[in-house]
Amino acid sequence: MIGRTLTAQKVHEFEPIPENFTPEESKRVLGCQAQHWSEYLFNWSKVEYMALPRTCALAEVAWSPKEGKDWGEFEGRLDIHLKRLDALKVNYRRADGTPAVTELMGRGE
Repeated sequence: MIGRTLTAQKVHEFEPIPENFTPEESKRVLGCQAQHWSEYLFNWSKVEYMALPRTCALAEVAWSPKEGKDWGEFEGRLDIHLKRLDALKVNYRRADGTPAVTELMGRGE
């Protein structure tokens, strides 16, 4: 995935249970996880930028039934969460791709 943009919306569209699973097989899927390979991320603000808000979207995927997922509804809840991240000065990727806390991006933390 190096060089590709994986947006929060794309993560939100992810379905962890394959279509060809039977109901019995589907019961065995206990959740999902997000790997975060950080060998190319040299400071914490860059790690935050790469992880957020995508991990928020993945949490929605993990905790919501397939039929209950709605990007527009999630965006409303996400907006409230992003305001919390702003208050905490956490860096994240805005919908337009810009970092939320630009003064931290170049710092070696």
